[in-house]
This record gives sequence, C-alpha cells and structure tokens, in this order.
Amino acid sequence: MHTRRAIGAAAFALAMVTAGACYDFNAAVDECLKIGRCAPDDAGVHPEDAGSEDAGPVEDGGTDRDGGLSDGGADGGTDAGGGNCANGFTLAAAFRTGGWEWEHPLPQGNPLHAVSGWGTKVWIGGNSGVLMEIDACRIRQLELPVSTAIRSIGRRGEDYFVVVGDTGANYEYRGGTPSRLLSAAFGATESLRTVGVGPEAALYARSNPGVGESPIYVDTEQVAQGVAGPDGQTVISASGTLAKWWVISLDNRAWVSDAVLPGGWTEQLAAGPPYHDVWVSNLEQEAWIAGDDGYLWSTNGITSDQQGAPAQFVSGAGGAADLVAVWGAQNTLARSQDVYAAVSAQGDLYRRLGKESRTWSHLTRSGGGSFVRGGYEDVWVRPFDSSTNAGGEVWAVGSGGAIVTNASEGGAWREVTGTFSNVGQVDLTGVAGVGNDVFAVGGSRVLQRGAGGRWNQFDPQPPGGNNLKLRDIAVLAADHLFAVGDDTTLLEYANNTWTAHGIQALGGGQHAPGDTHVKLRAISTAGQSAAWVVGTYYDPSTSLPRGFAATWNQATNKWTEVNAGATELLHVSAVSPTMAWAVGANTVVQLGGTTPTEYLVATRNFESIYAHANGSIFVGGLGFIGQFNAGTPATVSDAQLPDGGTLKSQNFWDVTLSANGPLFVGGSGAAMVLDGGTVYPIEPGTTNHLRGVWVNLTNDTVWAVGDDATIVRRVQ
Repeated sequence: MHTRRAIGAAAFALAMVTAGACYDFNAAVDECLKIGRCAPDDAGVHPEDAGSEDAGPVEDGGTDRDGGLSDGGADGGTDAGGGNCANGFTLAAAFRTGGWEWEHPLPQGNPLHAVSGWGTKVWIGGNSGVLMEIDACRIRQLELPVSTAIRSIGRRGEDYFVVVGDTGANYEYRGGTPSRLLSAAFGATESLRTVGVGPEAALYARSNPGVGESPIYVDTEQVAQGVAGPDGQTVISASGTLAKWWVISLDNRAWVSDAVLPGGWTEQLAAGPPYHDVWVSNLEQEAWIAGDDGYLWSTNGITSDQQGAPAQFVSGAGGAADLVAVWGAQNTLARSQDVYAAVSAQGDLYRRLGKESRTWSHLTRSGGGSFVRGGYEDVWVRPFDSSTNAGGEVWAVGSGGAIVTNASEGGAWREVTGTFSNVGQVDLTGVAGVGNDVFAVGGSRVLQRGAGGRWNQFDPQPPGGNNLKLRDIAVLAADHLFAVGDDTTLLEYANNTWTAHGIQALGGGQHAPGDTHVKLRAISTAGQSAAWVVGTYYDPSTSLPRGFAATWNQATNKWTEVNAGATELLHVSAVSPTMAWAVGANTVVQLGGTTPTEYLVATRNFESIYAHANGSIFVGGLGFIGQFNAGTPATVSDAQLPDGGTLKSQNFWDVTLSANGPLFVGGSGAAMVLDGGTVYPIEPGTTNHLRGVWVNLTNDTVWAVGDDATIVRRVQ
C-alpha cells in the first residue's frame, strides 16, 4: 500500500528519472504540494531509534512461537541440559546487511541451513551470507565477505571453523576473522553442500563439479588436492574422523574410506531411498545415515542396523518424515546419556537417548505441532565435556530463521525467536504508516511497531479471528487504519474500535461484510480524505470473476462500488477522490467516471502500479519494471539493470515512491529503485519474498515485509 505524503524539500533531493521521457521528481513533488494532494507530514513524527543494542530478552507469554516442546516422556530420560537460557536470549546488535536491518523475526528470518559448535559456542549459517554465533545465550552476527547461502559449517576449535556454500564460497573463520580458502579450487557456479572437518583434513562435497573434476575435494592445512569420488557421482554429504570417512552420493548410495585422505572408496549401502546426511562417531567409528521415509541406519562399515521403516518409524504430521540431517553426542562417562537427534523436511524433530536405546521420540510443541513453519535443514548436538559431564543439548535450524534448542535450565525446549516476539508464524502482505508509527498485515493479524523497534500484535486485533485473510493496510493516522482482505473484509480502526464496513453495490444493494463474492486485494489513499480499494468480484449467477473497485467518502464514511471493468485487479494507486489507476493480469485500468478505461498489454503480467500526480505511471510484474505509456497501442518502457541486463523471473508485487525514485519489492528478496530507465538493486539481506513496501518520505526510511513474518528496514 502506498499513501501520498508530503516531502520535505530540505530533507532530500529527488533524483531525475527518465523512462522513455524525462521525469522530474522535484517538479512533480512541488506540483503535488502546490495543489495540496500530498498528505501533510505527521506532526507526531518520532526520532528514529538511536542505536540497535538490545536491552534484553522480551518474553512472549507462551504464544505460538514459544510454547515449549514435549516428547511425552517417551524417551524415558532427562535432558542433558548444560545450557542455561531459561530467561531467553539477547542480541548484541541488530543484524544488518548494507543499509538494511532486520526488525522481525529476530535475530533474522532467512532460511538456515547449517549449525555446529565448539565448547559453549554455537555457529549457525543460512541464506544471504547469514552467519551468527550464540555464546552464553547472547547472539551476535559474524561478518562474511559474501551474501551467498551458507550450506555447511565444519568445526576445528573454539574460534576456528570452516563455512562453505553456494557460488563456491569457502572460508576459514579463525580468531574472529574470515579468510578465503582454496580460492582457485571452486567455480562460481558450484555449490559446496558439506564440509567434513577432521583433525588433519577438510573434505568438501561438491554438488556440481566441472567436467573431469572430482566431486570430493580435500585440503590438509590448506594444501589442497582432488580425490576421486565414488563412481564420479555428485556428493551431497560427508563426515569423517581420523580413521574413517563417509560420503553420501546423489545416486542414493553410501561410501566409506578407511583413510585420512580418502582414496579407496567402498560402497557400504546399495541404492535405496534418497539419503541426505551422515554423521560419524569419534568413539566406535560408527556412522549414522539419514534418508527419506523415516529411514535411519547405524553402521560401522562392517555391519549395519536399520533403525526405521515406514511402518515402524514415527511419522510426521504430513506422513512419513524425510530425514535431512542427523547428529549425535556420546558420553564417555555414562553411555546411557548418549544423545542422538534427527530432523525432517516436514518439520519433525526426533531424539534418541542412550547407546542401547532403539526408541526415537517425536518432539512436538506442548500444544502439538512443529516450531518450524516449513521444515528443518540441520541439527547438531553439543559434545559432552568429559570433565564436567555437560553437553548433549540439541540445536535444530530451518525455514524462517527458526532455531530450536533445549539449551535451558532443566532442558526445557524453546525457539530462540520466541524470546523476542509474539507475532507468530504468518506471511505479511501489506505495510504502511505515518512517521514512525508503522503497521503491517498478513493472514488474520494486524501488527504494530512498538517502542524500541519491537513488533507486536496490534491491540485490539480486528474482529473475525483466524477466519480473516487480510491483504493490505492503509494508515491515515496512528489511530486511524483501514485493513482489507477476502470476503468483503473492509475494516476501519478509529476511536479505539474496529468497524466492519459494507460496500454500496453498483445498481443498489450492499456487499455486506463477509460476502464471499468480493475479494479485496489492495488499498491506496490520496491524502487523508480519499481511498480506493480493488480486487475481484465473483458473479453469483455464473461464478465468473471480474474486476472490482470502490471509493471511500470521508464526509459520509461510506464505501461505494465503481465500475472496474472485466479484469480482476491486483494493485491500485489512488490519484484523487475521483481517479485511480489499477493493474490486473495483462491490463492497466484507469478508474473513475462512469466507464473505466482499460489498456491491454498482451505480453505483460502486471502486479504493481504507482501513478504520480504529474501523469507518470510506473508498473512492475513478472520479470519487468518500467513506465507505462497509455498510447494506442499501450506499451511499457522496460527498465534495465546497470549492466544492461534485463529482469527475468522475479515478480514485483508492490511499489511506492522513495527519495530516489519508485521503489519496487518482490520475489526472493528483490528490492529495486527505478532511476532514468535503469533499475538499481538495493539488496535487503534476505531471500524471502517481499510483498509490501512503505517509505517514510520525511527521512527516507524504508520498511519492507514478506513471507515468514519478514520485516526489514532501510535507513539512509
């Protein structure tokens, strides 16, 4: 949602933008102010948060993000504990990438792929070069010179580990400083899926080696050499000790080599269900191998023990669990306290206690279900300290930045992000605000940015509960909001109360609140006295869809349907109380008057639009950003990337005005500013889909929201 607001001329200078023809933003803003069509600055604008130091944990009161895990006592043992984070976790500072800062979830919301640790420290890596360290319940961001996905972490000491990932990324992290390893060994198109680190060597598993290259690569104290892989297959996982190395290959086979530098590989397990991970014990040279359909194998290279089968192994909520990671910690002082853990792509977490046990407990939240909205990707168990007997805590990571652990007093289970927020698991689709009062919507929730930059559920939440499907939000003042969504959901918050509006229908009658024939997708305001909503109307006699639009009259506080044409509408930009522009599928529509004007551009799939008072119209969609030209025929002047390339597969779902030009957000964390026919990426540090954007033009602070409750902020 975008709201037209005043722009302080002294605060910034708008860039000159051309797209087909020169577009003077300064003149446009001056004209906007002159005719009084920009909303006044918020008189209650608060200064931006000074610094990002976290004052301490904020408990969430047992919401759905932190309800505790339960295994029903099935494993017959107590948690090893060893950690003491019963009071939650703290952030050393906000996680940042360039000028962007994570605001929700905390510490960040990118998918996490790797977890490992040493002593009291835990290291976690994921998309967009995310790398963090957790020590004594305190979380801090570690810097890496790349923004690629981190796929695996190999530990070598307390401050000495190796990380690998996409685009051939491989770094040694020693003493707090990353340094490049084997810079010439891996190409930019390679993805390093696993690094197995032993006392004298590190083995790299390559997902797509070049022609004639080995899928396995070994370095011994940075003296690198290629090693022939099993049948030349692509390796997806590797683990090893001084005396034995194991690898899992893409053709679903497991191989073992009894050497520090693997050379002579022996196939241990024939092809079966897809294998995903292998862990090797330091005590018995035992390997655990995890795969699809709940399969686990325990093998020492001579004999093997199948620990599960579809009919025997505990299934996940969606069926048999596809196990993607396995790890263990063995207690030399009391083998009955050994801890093994495995996680699935469906969000299942399993644990086995004791060397002789064959029972794997399915751990769930106390209220049932998984902490992870999507699935887990990795698991690690802290090794036992032979002098203190501490250890055995499980750390599991996965989608949405989820970190689940029992590192707390008494072994209570929690999700780390639950320490900082009670927002819950939701995809956010709209954001808007006035000054620093910022609100977001998604699912059934309205969120508000509170003191210290913390996001919470707005109080009171709108009526309708979990049945709501909110799509967008408009903010006229800190205490005056509109939220729109499916089933004629048109909610107004004013005078401390939510009111559900109906819409006067064309030809008479009402689209009452709850009417399932109307799906509202977007809302846009022109100043504080005019608003437009658009979406889809399903004809009850034919069930066929058409466009839908309505306007708000501030004087009467009523909504009235206007003719919207045949095309379902996805996005709208209000120009005045009597005119707006909207897009849907391959059509741009000028709304207002008796009959809308529809412009067909057959080769486009439009998703977003921004119409300026001076007549310039900017559009985005599947694989393009550009300026719309309402000629005959109507066209779009495509913008290009700085290197002359074009946008291909990204989708741009929202656009608003920033100090430097129209700002678009979209799929896979895309954020781009249009300037003079060129779009410039401003990387927000996330690969999550971004579906809504709003800019406070008084200081050019940007808020973008998206999937998995993502909220990121950019400060100039």
